[in-house]
Amino acid sequence: MNTEPTSSLNRPTEKLAKDAKSSTDNLMAAAASAGDELGSAAKVEFDNIMADLQDLVSRAGKLSGQELSALRLQMSTKLGLAKEKLHHLTEDASVAAHKGMDSTEQLIKQHPLQAVGIAALAGMVFGCLMSRR
Repeated sequence: MNTEPTSSLNRPTEKLAKDAKSSTDNLMAAAASAGDELGSAAKVEFDNIMADLQDLVSRAGKLSGQELSALRLQMSTKLGLAKEKLHHLTEDASVAAHKGMDSTEQLIKQHPLQAVGIAALAGMVFGCLMSRR
């Protein structure tokens, strides 16, 4: 029996599987990296702002009007910087997610039939799992 046609069919499927895995790995790595950066930076900024706010509250009763205005301005500046940093981090996360989506889109465009087959198989597996509940 000749196994050459089956072998030739396996090559594109293997290439598609490798490409899909690479695309998925890239997307997951980008999302994890962006999430880690966003989470740690946001936590640090939030902790700093909370510490400053607690300091302001503890000193507010002892301050005159001018000193209170100066502290309010200082807090407003710090809050603005924190918002700006958070905006940049979310922008970076968005760019990373778009790169992963573009990579996946290119993979689907290169292999549309295989992508439909994989999606159908995933739908069947999901349907079977959900019907057992």
